Amino acid sequence: MKIRGIILILTVAVILTAAALYIRFAWDNRAAPASDFAYIVGGGGVIITGYTGEGGAVVIPKKIEGKKVVGIGGEAFNNRNRIVSVTIPDGVRSIGNYAFYMCNDLTSVTIPGSAAYIGESAFSSCTKLTAAEIPDGVIYIGEFAFASCKNLTSVVIPNSVVGIGNYAFIGCEKLASVKLSDSMTRINARVFMDCKQLTSVILPNCLTYIGGEAFAGCVALEDIALPDSVQYIDNKAFRDCWSLTCVLIPGGVKNVADGMFSGCTLLALVNIPDNVKSIGNSAFVGCMNLTSVGIPDSVTYIGSGAFAGCADLTSAYFEGDAPEIGEYVFFDTDPDFTIYYRERAGGWTSPEWNGYKTAIW
Repeated sequence: MKIRGIILILTVAVILTAAALYIRFAWDNRAAPASDFAYIVGGGGVIITGYTGEGGAVVIPKKIEGKKVVGIGGEAFNNRNRIVSVTIPDGVRSIGNYAFYMCNDLTSVTIPGSAAYIGESAFSSCTKLTAAEIPDGVIYIGEFAFASCKNLTSVVIPNSVVGIGNYAFIGCEKLASVKLSDSMTRINARVFMDCKQLTSVILPNCLTYIGGEAFAGCVALEDIALPDSVQYIDNKAFRDCWSLTCVLIPGGVKNVADGMFSGCTLLALVNIPDNVKSIGNSAFVGCMNLTSVGIPDSVTYIGSGAFAGCADLTSAYFEGDAPEIGEYVFFDTDPDFTIYYRERAGGWTSPEWNGYKTAIW
């Protein structure tokens, strides 16, 4: 009888605990009353335009006045510091510009798969935001959408996303890993600039364009696999990626842009593919670990300071004729720096060319 009594007591305790947890879950996930919101009711549904509630865990209702909530308007929750989490209901199709801008206490947000558009600066400067799952269904992420979310640690961009605006994740200092949508062909300017803890980036195989300073200042990024589909990499795309050690530039790239790898102090190995026609100003300036570089015969121009400050650079091997060059191309390289050229190539002089020591190889 004692054993049965103990079992009965334990069973009752488990049931009561489960009931309490369910009640707590239901309480925490109850929709906020319509009176907490300013909104517009139209033929297509309800658009939330403001929030006057007390904050905490905010669950936006699916319906107001019997109509579906279909949008979060611009600046609707702007600078509401007491909001800790937000659940956006299924049916919302867009999150407006600056919708949750500077919600400094916001730690998590649930975005529905129905939301096709995340607007400009929608979650910018939400400095405590650690999790923001972007669901399949989102098509476009606007400029500065998650900029300066300093505690955001990882992002997976679903395959439904076809575009990300400039600066979208700039300054996300704790962002460590990114997987981009397989539908994306472009990474726009400064999207991941100054993501100082970014170590893992998975790029789509259809990517053709990497914008200016897209990964500049990603000081922890050690390597990045650039897909063969890439045709253009804009100025300073990988500037000051201090930890980057090796880069294979895809064969479709025709120009190494200005400052593309400037300040990549640990860069020790880089290939310049046969299709490249020009190497821009300061393209590799300050790559102090670079010891040797091969220049294909397709290169006809090398810009000013392209390899300046590459203190360990001892050799440059040219396959073709002497190119046109800017000023200080190999300034402040190793004292024994030598240009090697093919005997059949034209335009070279020996024992020096433009002030640089030369030799045939």
